[in-house]
Amino acid sequence: MSFKLLFVLILILSNTLMAKVDISYSLERIQKSNINARELIFTPYGDELLLFGNHPDITIFDLRKKRSERKVPTGHSGILTAALSPEQTYIVTSDKRGRVEVRKFETGELISTIKDDEAVTALAITPDEKKIATGNDDGVIKIWDLRFGKQMMEFTGHEKAIRSLYFLPGGKYLYSASEDKTIRQWDLLAKKERRNIFETSSKWGELHHVSFSPELIAEGITEVKKNTSNRRSKSGRPIWNYIIKVRDALSAEEISELDAHKAPVTDVQISTNQKYIVSASKDHTVRIWESTNGRLLSTIPLEDEVNTIAISPNNQWLIAATDDKKFSLFQLEISDSSMSSDQDSESFGSHSADAHQEKRSQIYAVIIGISKYKNSAISPLQYASTDAKALYALLTSKSGIDVPKENV
Repeated sequence: MSFKLLFVLILILSNTLMAKVDISYSLERIQKSNINARELIFTPYGDELLLFGNHPDITIFDLRKKRSERKVPTGHSGILTAALSPEQTYIVTSDKRGRVEVRKFETGELISTIKDDEAVTALAITPDEKKIATGNDDGVIKIWDLRFGKQMMEFTGHEKAIRSLYFLPGGKYLYSASEDKTIRQWDLLAKKERRNIFETSSKWGELHHVSFSPELIAEGITEVKKNTSNRRSKSGRPIWNYIIKVRDALSAEEISELDAHKAPVTDVQISTNQKYIVSASKDHTVRIWESTNGRLLSTIPLEDEVNTIAISPNNQWLIAATDDKKFSLFQLEISDSSMSSDQDSESFGSHSADAHQEKRSQIYAVIIGISKYKNSAISPLQYASTDAKALYALLTSKSGIDVPKENV
């Protein structure tokens, strides 16, 4: 079926908005499990959320049912980091002892174990789900066979703990970010470092968190903005600058610099469509930005320091975990139409939870199936009517776009 034979007009009569979802019972249930979340991971379809931290189990939270659905037990006393494979087949976990476990996500069955010499602080899985990359506390990156746990190669170059790892689509190149304030790219075919993408210019400061996508890299950085004595001493206390730099993943050129947090950045995430950057900070806020121009769209105040955040692959959900072991879940309604520049960015988060239903009722679509052309040289298209009906079914389906039937 080819929809190239159709003209489709969809009108969305609404403004950009974000509404907090009322899931107080679900949030209370998560808090009672006493999870001090180190990281949050959404499943590829965005319908489940993985919570883990100072507990040996991974808690699976079902967003549709709004409750804790099940647990995946591990052999760890506490989980340092984890990675979910692209097809949701495997879940890989690590701990401070250097133990890495590969399990079937659905059943929890143990597939393989890996023992590193140091604490494994970062994990990544290749798109074909055949290899694992581990980054340890000593700055060493190793590539392993996922199913058999056999080491395949090793990369050295970083001087401190690895913070983040990311495979580009295709699995040929691997990105790494380290506490040594550098970001590097590695070539798995040539088995060597390809280039050093970034190194902070500040002698004092820290590279807190780095997020990768196929086209963008977002870096949470603390740098010295001003030092009155031109050196770090008691007589000249540094003034810190808490920023996020967004750069092109291929050219490594800086695209924008986001400067609005008042304390260190603890987490940075890139939306799946790569249009938005979401940042968390010790200043008790989560902020949403446009990636291309660095414009601040929303500031979400929370009650404590924000440790980690996650945005679902469908860009529908945003969750924040704070230092008081509380979780705040938001439903995002982000339209492609830009807000006017003089509109208060704070209003981006001021709508009620009923806004989703209101926006749904304001979507209209016109479908035209063209079966015959004025130009006689173009043969009649016998499936145009069938295609139009199929697209109508997709637009009005609950599992599709869910446009009200009376609006199509």
